[in-house]
Amino acid sequence: MIQSDPIAAIATPHGTGAIAVIRVSGTGIFPLLAKIWKGKNIDKMESHTAHLGEVVIPGGETLDQAVMTIFRGPRSFTGEDSAEIAVHGSKWIQNRLLSLLVETGIRPANPGEFSQRAFFNGRLDLTQAEAIADIIAADSRAAHSLAISQAKGQFSKKFNELRDKLIHLASLIELEVDFSEEDVEFVDRAELAKITREVKDTVDRLADTFADGQAFKNGIPVAITGAPNAGKSSLLNILLNDDKAIVSDIPGTTRDTIEDTAEINGILFRFIDTAGLRETSDTIERLGIQRTHAAIKKARIILNLTDISNPSNHCDIPADKPVIELLTKSDLLPDADSAKSRFNSHSDDDSGSGDDSGSNVIATLHISSRTGHNIEQLKTLLADFARSSHNPDTDLIITNQRHHHVLRSASASLSLVLTSLGYPLPTPATADSSHTSSDSHHILTESSATSVPTTPESIAFSVPTDLINSPVPTDLIALDLRDAIHHLATLTGAITTDDILASIFSSFCIGK
Repeated sequence: MIQSDPIAAIATPHGTGAIAVIRVSGTGIFPLLAKIWKGKNIDKMESHTAHLGEVVIPGGETLDQAVMTIFRGPRSFTGEDSAEIAVHGSKWIQNRLLSLLVETGIRPANPGEFSQRAFFNGRLDLTQAEAIADIIAADSRAAHSLAISQAKGQFSKKFNELRDKLIHLASLIELEVDFSEEDVEFVDRAELAKITREVKDTVDRLADTFADGQAFKNGIPVAITGAPNAGKSSLLNILLNDDKAIVSDIPGTTRDTIEDTAEINGILFRFIDTAGLRETSDTIERLGIQRTHAAIKKARIILNLTDISNPSNHCDIPADKPVIELLTKSDLLPDADSAKSRFNSHSDDDSGSGDDSGSNVIATLHISSRTGHNIEQLKTLLADFARSSHNPDTDLIITNQRHHHVLRSASASLSLVLTSLGYPLPTPATADSSHTSSDSHHILTESSATSVPTTPESIAFSVPTDLINSPVPTDLIALDLRDAIHHLATLTGAITTDDILASIFSSFCIGK
């Protein structure tokens, strides 16, 4: 797959614009570019300099005035001689220029071929190459922060640190295999188990961030639920700053889920407006209610709305996930304390309000979509909740399915090492549910804090004080260590295959 022949592609989006850029890279491109260039001699252009000139059609006709920027290898993105030609954004000019380059002997680039060459030439590793696609696709500050962190090599640094630790252990184990007849122990088994456990813990922690990483990348799903006419569609519209949903006083207006995204405090949320929950004989409305329950299942957090002027119409949400109770239409009852009292009184007396729902309520907030009352506080609450387990601005968070799969495979190999050494496999700890007690259910007002009391699920390991004598041969332990090292090496591309590379780079844009 390693190629260095000249390639070219349009790097800017398709369509008409002010400026379009055509990228060229490969061995021997400068003599070929000279055939269509009128201006300063390309051979005399210094690297990383831009020059005004003209692109000419064979025969001397000018195609367009242009700016050519030169990057001489290896000091270029691809590590090869490269150039970027900026012309006016006419689609005809772009296509004609690309045709001219092909006529000189420069072939059209394949998807991701520029980044692939950068990888092959050591300009970036595989995780950094994948981060380029994520930077281009980022729809929020959080997604951008995660991609930039990966592009800067922070993931690679962490993976290489883990791999280096395992390589050191593996080298000592391999020595023992070589001198097995001498009955020599080069590495203490307790120390081997300790380091293996530390590496596995780190691998597992990174792998466990994948669900949050996907949510930050694609939008954290938030279901907006409640009885008919509770104000769900009005809330969706104000959160999106758009009239996305039809608002009506007629109950049952929303009969299907309506979904759209909005960025709040740098984090992308995917809001799902749902049909009102109630008993109905209307076949179409019942289908909408079924979809409401489906939306609840896939949501990471639920906004459950109750019309505070009619608190008896409150709906409990039997979902094993965080719920924010929103008391809507607060502008109809200016006395907020009275409104909260009415709601709390109803919740206490209502036999349908069980602990299953209440125990998941992390906050209660009275709002008005008409006046905007407490809407900004709700947005802050959502953003704080999103960052409560992992912060995309500071934490290492996995967003790539391939990375997640590789980390799980490495963890499985490390588990085999631990069991071979006589250590039991890790077991989930008893979750600390104190954060879901009644003490954490609090009424938020303009002056109250907006922090969300959450405790990430943790994993506890039982560590024996004495090693159990293991019957597993040393060479099998070495084999499991090599497997773990192999998996970590595939993350950064230290070890890879053509199939993996083809799969990764084929999803890139042409021109990148």
